[in-house]
Amino acid sequence: MAQQLLDDLKICLNQDINDKNVISDIRNIIKLLVKQTRQAYSQKDFYLIDDITKTVIQTISIMKERIILVIGYIVGIFYHARNYKEVIDCVSSYFNKIDYNLFINERDRGIFGYYYGLLSVKIGNYKGAAEALEKAYLVANDKFKKQILMYLVPLKLRCGMYLPMEEMKKYGNKILIDLSNAVNRGDVSLYEKVINKYDLEFVQIGILELVETLRLIVYRNLLEIIFTTKKTTKLHLQVIIDTLISLGVTEISLVDIANILTNMALNGILIGAVYIGMKAIAASPTNPLRFYQY
Repeated sequence: MAQQLLDDLKICLNQDINDKNVISDIRNIIKLLVKQTRQAYSQKDFYLIDDITKTVIQTISIMKERIILVIGYIVGIFYHARNYKEVIDCVSSYFNKIDYNLFINERDRGIFGYYYGLLSVKIGNYKGAAEALEKAYLVANDKFKKQILMYLVPLKLRCGMYLPMEEMKKYGNKILIDLSNAVNRGDVSLYEKVINKYDLEFVQIGILELVETLRLIVYRNLLEIIFTTKKTTKLHLQVIIDTLISLGVTEISLVDIANILTNMALNGILIGAVYIGMKAIAASPTNPLRFYQY
C-alpha cells in the first residue's frame, strides 16, 4: 500500500499544484503515509523509508506556500522515519517563528503540535515541546488527549505545574497519577518505583530521559518539606538521609546525596552550596528552591 501511495503522490506532484482537487489528493496521501511510515520503520524497511523521505522532500519543494496544509503530517512522517534533521529543516524553512494561527483548521494545528512536540522532546527542547503539546491538547479529542498527556504531564512537572487530579483521572492513567503524586509529595521511594516499574513503557514512547530529569524535582520538593519542618535551610546531609530512610529509601549514601544536591545547584534548582568536607548544605534563607525553566 505504501508504494502505491508514493506512486500516486509522484503523479500528483507532476500535475497543477494550484488545482484544488490535486491539493486534496496530496493531502489525503500524505495523511495515509504517516501510518505507513511508522509501519515501514517497525519492519526495518529502510529502502521504503528512503523513498518516502525523498518524495516528501520533493513535496515540500513543490508545494511551498501551500505546505501549511500538510506540514503537520509531514512532520509526523519524518518523526516516524527518525529523520529528525529533516523535520527541523522543514519547520525552520517555513516558520521564522512558529505561528499556530496560520493553520486553517484545528485538526491541522493539533497534528502539527503533537508531532512537533514529540520531536522537541527527542532533541531536548522541552520548552518548545510543552508549547506544541499544549496547542495540540486544546483541540484534541479524549483519546488523543490521553496520548498527549504522557508527554505533557512530565514536562509540566519539571516546572512545578500539576494537572488537576480530576483531569488526570479522566484523561491520564495510573502511571501519570503515581508519577505526579511522587513528584508533588517529594516521595523518592514512590518515584523510583514508578521508574523501575514502567521503564519499558517510558522507553517505548521516548520519554525515559525526560522522566528521569524529574528526580531532581522530587528531591527539590522533599527538601522544601525538610526546610519547612526544620525551620532552617542549613542542614547536615545526614538529616536528609535519615528522612529518606524513614520514607522507605534503603540504598542511599552521603556521596549519593551530595551528588544529587550538587546537580540541583548546577541546574539552578537549589540556590546554595554543598560542603562535602563538612557533610552539610547551606541554602539561601529566601527562595532557596526553584524549578526548571523548561
